[in-house]
Amino acid sequence: MGTSTGYPLPTSGNWPAVKGAVTSLGHSGVTDPVTIGRLMGDYVQAHGGYQRAAQQMRAASRAGTKLAGFLASVPELGLTQSLIDAGLAQLVGQSALNVVRGLTDYLAGEGSLLEEDMVRWAIFDYLDQVFGQASYDELDRAISRLLERESIGAILRQVFGLCIYRRFRTHFSEGLMKASDNLRTVWRLLKDIKEFILRKLEVRTFDQDLTQIDWRGSEGEKLSSEMLSSAWRVFGEG
Repeated sequence: MGTSTGYPLPTSGNWPAVKGAVTSLGHSGVTDPVTIGRLMGDYVQAHGGYQRAAQQMRAASRAGTKLAGFLASVPELGLTQSLIDAGLAQLVGQSALNVVRGLTDYLAGEGSLLEEDMVRWAIFDYLDQVFGQASYDELDRAISRLLERESIGAILRQVFGLCIYRRFRTHFSEGLMKASDNLRTVWRLLKDIKEFILRKLEVRTFDQDLTQIDWRGSEGEKLSSEMLSSAWRVFGEG
Protein backbone atom coordinates (compact mmCIF):
# COMPACT_ATOMS: atom_id res chain seq x y z
CA MET A 1 0.00 0.00 0.00
CA GLY A 2 2.98 2.28 -0.42
CA THR A 3 3.87 2.42 3.27
CA SER A 4 7.30 3.42 4.47
CA THR A 5 8.42 0.28 6.27
CA GLY A 6 10.65 1.05 9.20
CA TYR A 7 10.44 4.84 8.79
CA PRO A 8 12.42 6.18 11.76
CA LEU A 9 10.46 8.73 13.79
CA PRO A 10 11.93 10.74 16.67
CA THR A 11 11.43 9.36 20.17
CA SER A 12 11.55 12.68 22.03
CA GLY A 13 9.22 15.62 22.43
CA ASN A 14 5.59 15.06 21.45
CA TRP A 15 6.31 12.22 19.03
CA PRO A 16 5.54 9.37 21.49
CA ALA A 17 2.15 10.93 22.22
CA VAL A 18 1.34 11.19 18.51
CA LYS A 19 2.41 7.60 17.88
CA GLY A 20 0.24 6.50 20.79
CA ALA A 21 -2.74 8.38 19.36
CA VAL A 22 -2.19 6.77 15.96
CA THR A 23 -2.06 3.33 17.60
CA SER A 24 -5.32 4.04 19.43
CA LEU A 25 -6.88 5.15 16.16
CA GLY A 26 -5.81 1.93 14.48
CA HIS A 27 -7.22 -0.17 17.33
CA SER A 28 -10.58 1.61 17.41
CA GLY A 29 -11.03 2.19 13.68
CA VAL A 30 -13.24 5.16 14.58
CA THR A 31 -12.62 8.64 13.20
CA ASP A 32 -14.48 11.87 13.77
CA PRO A 33 -13.44 15.49 13.14
CA VAL A 34 -12.63 16.15 16.80
CA THR A 35 -10.36 13.10 17.07
CA ILE A 36 -8.58 13.81 13.80
CA GLY A 37 -8.26 17.50 14.65
CA ARG A 38 -6.65 16.67 17.98
CA LEU A 39 -4.31 14.20 16.29
CA MET A 40 -3.25 16.73 13.65
CA GLY A 41 -2.69 19.37 16.34
CA ASP A 42 -0.41 16.95 18.21
CA TYR A 43 1.32 16.16 14.91
CA VAL A 44 2.11 19.85 14.35
CA GLN A 45 3.47 20.17 17.89
CA ALA A 46 5.64 17.09 17.40
CA HIS A 47 7.34 18.95 14.56
CA GLY A 48 8.02 21.86 16.93
CA GLY A 49 5.12 24.01 15.73
CA TYR A 50 3.69 24.98 12.37
CA GLN A 51 6.69 27.04 11.26
CA ARG A 52 9.14 24.22 11.94
CA ALA A 53 6.82 21.78 10.21
CA ALA A 54 6.79 23.96 7.10
CA GLN A 55 10.57 24.38 7.19
CA GLN A 56 10.91 20.60 7.03
CA MET A 57 8.99 20.59 3.73
CA ARG A 58 11.14 22.84 1.56
CA ALA A 59 10.61 20.50 -1.39
CA ALA A 60 6.86 21.22 -1.17
CA SER A 61 7.46 24.97 -1.03
CA ARG A 62 9.76 24.86 -4.07
CA ALA A 63 7.27 22.74 -5.99
CA GLY A 64 4.44 25.12 -5.11
CA THR A 65 6.41 28.06 -6.49
CA LYS A 66 7.07 26.27 -9.76
CA LEU A 67 3.48 25.05 -10.07
CA ALA A 68 2.07 28.55 -9.53
CA GLY A 69 4.47 29.98 -12.10
CA PHE A 70 3.63 27.35 -14.67
CA LEU A 71 -0.14 27.62 -14.25
CA ALA A 72 -0.02 31.41 -14.35
CA SER A 73 1.84 31.33 -17.67
CA VAL A 74 -0.62 29.08 -19.53
CA PRO A 75 -3.48 31.60 -20.05
CA GLU A 76 -0.98 34.14 -21.38
CA LEU A 77 1.37 31.94 -23.41
CA GLY A 78 -0.60 28.76 -24.01
CA LEU A 79 0.29 25.26 -22.84
CA THR A 80 2.79 24.49 -25.59
CA GLN A 81 4.91 27.61 -25.06
CA SER A 82 4.70 27.21 -21.27
CA LEU A 83 6.05 23.67 -21.55
CA ILE A 84 8.83 24.81 -23.87
CA ASP A 85 9.79 27.67 -21.53
CA ALA A 86 9.95 25.18 -18.64
CA GLY A 87 12.33 22.95 -20.59
CA LEU A 88 9.61 20.35 -21.19
CA ALA A 89 9.33 20.50 -24.98
CA GLN A 90 9.31 16.69 -25.09
CA LEU A 91 5.84 16.76 -23.53
CA VAL A 92 4.25 18.83 -26.29
CA GLY A 93 1.50 16.79 -27.98
CA GLN A 94 1.64 13.99 -25.41
CA SER A 95 -1.40 12.60 -23.62
CA ALA A 96 -2.56 14.41 -20.50
CA LEU A 97 -1.29 11.54 -18.35
CA ASN A 98 2.20 11.83 -19.84
CA VAL A 99 2.12 15.61 -19.42
CA VAL A 100 1.04 15.17 -15.79
CA ARG A 101 3.86 12.70 -15.17
CA GLY A 102 6.43 14.96 -16.79
CA LEU A 103 5.16 18.03 -14.97
CA THR A 104 5.24 16.14 -11.68
CA ASP A 105 8.92 15.30 -12.12
CA TYR A 106 9.65 18.89 -13.14
CA LEU A 107 7.82 20.34 -10.15
CA ALA A 108 8.95 17.90 -7.47
CA GLY A 109 12.42 17.16 -8.80
CA GLU A 110 13.65 13.83 -10.06
CA GLY A 111 15.69 13.01 -6.96
CA SER A 112 15.16 10.01 -4.73
CA LEU A 113 14.96 11.83 -1.39
CA LEU A 114 11.98 10.75 0.70
CA GLU A 115 10.71 14.32 1.02
CA GLU A 116 10.76 14.77 -2.75
CA ASP A 117 8.93 11.46 -3.13
CA MET A 118 6.14 12.63 -0.80
CA VAL A 119 5.76 15.83 -2.80
CA ARG A 120 5.86 13.94 -6.09
CA TRP A 121 2.95 11.72 -5.07
CA ALA A 122 0.96 14.69 -3.75
CA ILE A 123 1.39 16.69 -6.96
CA PHE A 124 0.60 13.71 -9.16
CA ASP A 125 -2.52 13.05 -7.09
CA TYR A 126 -3.73 16.60 -7.68
CA LEU A 127 -2.79 16.97 -11.35
CA ASP A 128 -4.09 13.54 -12.34
CA GLN A 129 -7.38 14.17 -10.59
CA VAL A 130 -7.85 17.51 -12.35
CA PHE A 131 -6.37 16.79 -15.80
CA GLY A 132 -5.65 13.08 -16.15
CA GLN A 133 -8.46 12.21 -18.57
CA ALA A 134 -7.97 15.08 -21.02
CA SER A 135 -6.32 14.99 -24.44
CA TYR A 136 -3.42 17.35 -25.12
CA ASP A 137 -5.67 19.76 -27.01
CA GLU A 138 -8.18 19.71 -24.16
CA LEU A 139 -5.49 20.23 -21.53
CA ASP A 140 -4.81 23.85 -22.49
CA ARG A 141 -8.48 24.71 -22.07
CA ALA A 142 -8.77 22.63 -18.91
CA ILE A 143 -6.02 24.66 -17.23
CA SER A 144 -7.68 27.92 -18.23
CA ARG A 145 -11.03 26.68 -16.89
CA LEU A 146 -9.37 25.60 -13.65
CA LEU A 147 -7.94 29.10 -13.17
CA GLU A 148 -11.38 30.58 -13.81
CA ARG A 149 -12.85 28.40 -11.02
CA GLU A 150 -9.95 28.41 -8.58
CA SER A 151 -7.41 31.04 -7.64
CA ILE A 152 -3.74 30.10 -7.61
CA GLY A 153 -3.87 30.45 -3.85
CA ALA A 154 -6.71 27.91 -3.61
CA ILE A 155 -4.82 25.50 -5.86
CA LEU A 156 -1.67 25.77 -3.75
CA ARG A 157 -3.67 25.19 -0.58
CA GLN A 158 -5.00 21.94 -2.03
CA VAL A 159 -1.57 20.82 -3.16
CA PHE A 160 0.00 21.70 0.20
CA GLY A 161 -2.83 19.85 1.93
CA LEU A 162 -2.01 16.77 -0.11
CA CYS A 163 1.68 17.20 0.76
CA ILE A 164 0.83 17.35 4.47
CA TYR A 165 -1.35 14.25 4.09
CA ARG A 166 1.42 12.38 2.27
CA ARG A 167 3.85 13.28 5.04
CA PHE A 168 1.43 12.02 7.69
CA ARG A 169 0.79 8.86 5.69
CA THR A 170 4.51 8.21 5.27
CA HIS A 171 5.05 8.62 8.99
CA PHE A 172 2.14 6.55 10.25
CA SER A 173 0.60 4.17 7.70
CA GLU A 174 2.81 1.33 8.96
CA GLY A 175 1.82 2.07 12.57
CA LEU A 176 -1.86 2.08 11.61
CA MET A 177 -1.45 -1.24 9.84
CA LYS A 178 0.22 -2.84 12.86
CA ALA A 179 -2.47 -1.52 15.21
CA SER A 180 -5.40 -2.47 12.98
CA ASP A 181 -4.17 -5.50 11.03
CA ASN A 182 -6.97 -4.77 8.58
CA LEU A 183 -6.02 -3.18 5.29
CA ARG A 184 -9.53 -1.99 4.50
CA THR A 185 -9.79 -0.22 7.86
CA VAL A 186 -6.42 1.45 7.37
CA TRP A 187 -7.40 2.73 3.94
CA ARG A 188 -10.63 4.12 5.37
CA LEU A 189 -8.82 5.84 8.23
CA LEU A 190 -6.29 7.40 5.85
CA LYS A 191 -9.11 8.51 3.54
CA ASP A 192 -10.89 10.18 6.47
CA ILE A 193 -7.69 11.96 7.51
CA LYS A 194 -7.03 13.12 3.95
CA GLU A 195 -10.55 14.50 3.59
CA PHE A 196 -10.30 16.25 6.96
CA ILE A 197 -7.06 17.97 5.93
CA LEU A 198 -8.48 19.17 2.62
CA ARG A 199 -11.76 20.35 4.16
CA LYS A 200 -9.92 22.35 6.82
CA LEU A 201 -7.85 24.08 4.17
CA GLU A 202 -10.85 24.88 1.97
CA VAL A 203 -11.93 27.58 4.40
CA ARG A 204 -8.46 29.08 4.79
CA THR A 205 -8.07 32.31 2.84
CA PHE A 206 -4.89 34.11 1.85
CA ASP A 207 -5.53 37.82 1.59
CA GLN A 208 -2.72 38.87 -0.75
CA ASP A 209 -3.50 39.32 -4.44
CA LEU A 210 -1.54 36.61 -6.24
CA THR A 211 -2.27 37.57 -9.83
CA GLN A 212 0.71 39.90 -10.22
CA ILE A 213 3.28 37.83 -8.33
CA ASP A 214 6.60 37.08 -10.04
CA TRP A 215 6.57 33.37 -9.29
CA ARG A 216 9.96 32.87 -10.92
CA GLY A 217 11.74 35.19 -8.48
CA SER A 218 12.34 35.49 -4.77
CA GLU A 219 8.87 37.01 -4.24
CA GLY A 220 7.23 33.80 -5.43
CA GLU A 221 9.50 31.62 -3.33
CA LYS A 222 8.77 33.67 -0.20
CA LEU A 223 5.03 33.63 -0.79
CA SER A 224 4.91 29.88 -1.41
CA SER A 225 6.81 29.30 1.82
CA GLU A 226 4.39 31.57 3.72
CA MET A 227 1.39 29.74 2.29
CA LEU A 228 2.79 26.35 3.29
CA SER A 229 3.38 27.66 6.81
CA SER A 230 -0.17 29.02 6.83
CA ALA A 231 -1.49 25.60 5.83
CA TRP A 232 0.32 23.90 8.72
CA ARG A 233 -0.89 26.63 11.08
CA VAL A 234 -4.51 25.61 10.46
CA PHE A 235 -3.86 22.33 12.25
CA GLY A 236 -1.65 23.85 14.91
CA GLU A 237 -4.54 26.10 15.89
CA GLY A 238 -6.58 23.05 16.90
